[in-house]
Amino acid sequence: MKKTSIILATSLMLSGCASTQPIISKSEYKSINSYLSLTKLFVAKGDFTDDQILYLLSYDYNHETDLSEKKKIRVTELERIKKYLKQYKDHKYYSLQIDSRVFMRADLAFALPVMSEYDPITKSFPIDNLGCKGKPRQITNPQHVSIIIKNDIFCSLPVTENIQVKKIENLRAQRDSDISYSGTMYMDVYSKDNQLFGNIIDVELKILDRKSRSYIYQYNYNPVNKSESLPKS
Repeated sequence: MKKTSIILATSLMLSGCASTQPIISKSEYKSINSYLSLTKLFVAKGDFTDDQILYLLSYDYNHETDLSEKKKIRVTELERIKKYLKQYKDHKYYSLQIDSRVFMRADLAFALPVMSEYDPITKSFPIDNLGCKGKPRQITNPQHVSIIIKNDIFCSLPVTENIQVKKIENLRAQRDSDISYSGTMYMDVYSKDNQLFGNIIDVELKILDRKSRSYIYQYNYNPVNKSESLPKS
C-alpha cells in the first residue's frame, strides 16, 4: 500500500474564521495525540477498501497465517472496526498537544520552532520567522500516516507587560534551556480526496520555568474571539 499522508492545512486569517467557525466547548474535542487515533481518524474520514482498512487497523488479521482463520477474522474485524470508526467519521473537532519535549514522548505532539529575542517594536517574541515562511512541518506516526502543519501557526508570541517580558527573556537566554512550553491546538477537521485537513479554532500555550516548575505566562489564540494573552503571576 502506498505511503499515506494527512495534510493538516491551517488557516489563521481572522477574516473567514470569524464568520465560519463556531464557538464550542473544549469538552467537545477528541484527542488525536496517540499514533493509533491519528490512523483511525485518517481511515474514518477517507475512502478506503476493506483490505486497506484491515491493513492499517487490524493486528489480528495481519498476523494470522491460517487462511481459513483469516477469513473468519476478516468478517468480525471489519464489523468491529467500522463500528468504532463511525465516531471518528461523524465528529469534526479534534485536538493535538504542543510540547517542547516532543522527542521524549511516546505519542504525537507538535514542537514549536525556536523562540528568538524579544522585539520591542512588535511587542512579541519571534518564533522562527524564517521557518514560518518556509515549508510546512510534518509529524509522522509509525504507520507512515503524517500530519503536515504550516509553521505560521506560531510566528510570534505577543507579550506586552514588562515583567512578563523580562521573565521570559531571562529564561530564553539561558544556555541550559530553562524555558519550556506546553499547550493544545484545537481544530475543525475534514477530508478531501483522502487528505485530511484541519482549521485552527483555538490554541492554548503556556510558558514554563523548568527550575521552579511553574507556569509564568499563558497565551490563548482564538480566530473567533481574537487573541488573548493571560499573564501568570
